[in-house]
Amino acid sequence: MMLKKLGLLAFMSMLCLLFAANGFAVTCETEYTWKCADKQPNQCLGYFHGVHGAGAIESFQEPNPDLQCGDQQPGHSLRQILRFENLPSFGAHKLKMSYASQNVCGAAEETEVMRVSKRVVDGCEDTGPFQQVVDVGPEGSSETEYALGVSGTTQDICLEFKSPETNVYRDEFYTFHQADHAHPIIVTDADYEASSEATGVGSVVSGSYQSTFVSDNVREQLREGGIQHRLLHVYTIKQVPSTTPQTLRVEGYRPNNLDGDNFAILYQWISSGSCPTSGPYQTSGIVINSGTETAYSANVGNSSGILCVAVDDTTGGSHNDSVYIDRLYLDVGTCP
Repeated sequence: MMLKKLGLLAFMSMLCLLFAANGFAVTCETEYTWKCADKQPNQCLGYFHGVHGAGAIESFQEPNPDLQCGDQQPGHSLRQILRFENLPSFGAHKLKMSYASQNVCGAAEETEVMRVSKRVVDGCEDTGPFQQVVDVGPEGSSETEYALGVSGTTQDICLEFKSPETNVYRDEFYTFHQADHAHPIIVTDADYEASSEATGVGSVVSGSYQSTFVSDNVREQLREGGIQHRLLHVYTIKQVPSTTPQTLRVEGYRPNNLDGDNFAILYQWISSGSCPTSGPYQTSGIVINSGTETAYSANVGNSSGILCVAVDDTTGGSHNDSVYIDRLYLDVGTCP
């Protein structure tokens, strides 16, 4: 039997528990610890195929009340729940999986949709309300991350995989990730991006702080301004936990300019309120002084709360010079 639309080989790739993305970022991967079929009694519907952790592709299959494939009957609903516990206490959690489906009895057309929903609760009892995350349809999907809208939870995340009966055929749903753990996982980026920005002097010419989330050559352009041709632009990074190390990473460049102006990255920690757009900041040691994009990094201590990161020109001069920021984030660097 062939999977609808998608082949297995399209999904299999090398496992890397901690992998680099955009040059630096570390991603934590959390496996599920049990499924609702492990508990008795439970409200599961359908079957679970595969051996957890053995590298075999896992799947959910609708129940089979039929004597044989030639005698299809209604009643092929599916409901399975996976429990994820001991998640990282920082960063946004996302479901990561590939998806495909097939009709077990070889029907010509597959129309079944599977809904993935979430519940955040210790113990993952399989009763109570779930909130929809995504509907995945018969066309399948390559490896994709789905936002769960949950960050740094100390509770379990329960994911429900549910397919209501929409046709009489018995369907099988493949929800897998990578070759060495072929099932859905939760991923958490161990880095913190800016959540807002403000300019004390100078201006934003193009882009915004959201342009600094990914190292993709889509940059935020900042320009000096005012009578003295100065710049002070501040990024706010919130809800930072106390961890070691804490490394500020910046990718950017400044075009060659007549003033010989470079741009220093400054910082300060605050416990609450808004990041100031004037006053004293500490020197991080990062100076953007290259006409080609360069990656910089600096240790900014072991604090917590709100990190304010300022971009400050070093000279001023007689021209309004520009600097381009491609990526800016705080790397906490470790997974549980």
